[in-house]
Amino acid sequence: KTRMKRRIMSRSQSRDLSLAANIVIGYLADLGRLPVTMPLDLLATRMQTSTTGKLSEIVESVLRAKGITGFYEGWKAYTILAVKPAIQILVFEQVKQRLNRSRGLAQGASLPFKDAFLLGALSRMIATVLCYPFFFARITAQSGHKGGAFQVMKDIYRKNGISGLYAGLGPELMRGTMFHAVNMASMESLRAANLRALRKEDNSGSALNSEP
Repeated sequence: KTRMKRRIMSRSQSRDLSLAANIVIGYLADLGRLPVTMPLDLLATRMQTSTTGKLSEIVESVLRAKGITGFYEGWKAYTILAVKPAIQILVFEQVKQRLNRSRGLAQGASLPFKDAFLLGALSRMIATVLCYPFFFARITAQSGHKGGAFQVMKDIYRKNGISGLYAGLGPELMRGTMFHAVNMASMESLRAANLRALRKEDNSGSALNSEP
């Protein structure tokens, strides 16, 4: 039992998977949810922009216009947006490793709450800025704009330039950045607390075993 706990702590201090593997897994996991979440996202967007807001009418309208494929409007943008979690992982892990190395700690050591919060905010900010044009095009396409997400991006760029693709970026940055910052800080704190508890229990067991 003691040997198993030590193995768990050792694995927790190091990365079980390479950074590249984590990025690929994050991307594939986000892609895997799309068949379920895309129709829900489209319906939510249409309900917010509809004059009636009746779900049954919106579903009937989508089916009548494009059939079942209508629920997957803007799917190309979704495949690019699925990179967003991978970018967040990349930024967070790379900076975390450098911070730990500069402090003489193991690369996988947990960050203090404040550092994890700031780094979580930074990683989400970078990912959002890079991916936001595709997010905005997806929302616009789902709200009933003619053409797919990439056609929407072309139309917006032709009409309003690059700034048009970042319309509404501020609120999205505030919402997403705060959520991700709290999430990452909480995860790092819980991970550190779990490791401390395991070490304490392991030390208590070792002391009992050494008693005559």
